[in-house]
Amino acid sequence: MSGRLPFITLLIIGADGVGKTALAKRLCPQEFTYDPTLGDSCSAMVAVDGWTCMVDILTTSGMEEYTALYENFIRDASAFILAYSVTSRTSFSDIQAHDNWIKKIKEEMRVAGPPTTYPSYPLYNSVVILVGTKNDLEAQREVSVEEGQMLAKSLNCSFFETSAKQNTDVEKALHDILRGFRQKNFPTPSEPETPTPSRSRKGLGRLLGPRQRKNDNGSGCVVM
Repeated sequence: MSGRLPFITLLIIGADGVGKTALAKRLCPQEFTYDPTLGDSCSAMVAVDGWTCMVDILTTSGMEEYTALYENFIRDASAFILAYSVTSRTSFSDIQAHDNWIKKIKEEMRVAGPPTTYPSYPLYNSVVILVGTKNDLEAQREVSVEEGQMLAKSLNCSFFETSAKQNTDVEKALHDILRGFRQKNFPTPSEPETPTPSRSRKGLGRLLGPRQRKNDNGSGCVVM
């Protein structure tokens, strides 16, 4: 990996209508594309605490019904945002099922070991955070902040409420998940690997994976 920035695939998972695409656009406003085989996607160079990485941001918009494609997204990702809308209890209830999918697939990857097709790509320890979207719609709220906090505690991950419309805490959530990723995969000598609020899962995510991105030449916005 010498001379190459760490490349992280960040997957935003959640029910239809929770604002996954709006969240992704806030994370990477200058470049955003849609491909029916890749979903909504964009790339960004992000600097957190002096550590720089390339982040490929994907959403599962419209892909949940295609089980094989959905599973491939999860296999390739090394960081996950589990998103629900604070205005939708149904989307909140779906989070556990999404989390179970991640656990199942990543455990299968851990047991199987490095993929034979791309043996040179490392398997990363991945991280997960829980995000409640649309917290600007307080009058329509169905899920309390406390409920979100309790779910995050049960999932052993960080929790944020955000508003893509008002750009509230979106960048903060991104930086948190990248800090967790760095601590699990690139700890400094003075910072040994330790458990972090952003949950680690063994054997997650490949450096670039089988889905070579159209813009993995490093183009995209810089999120600071």
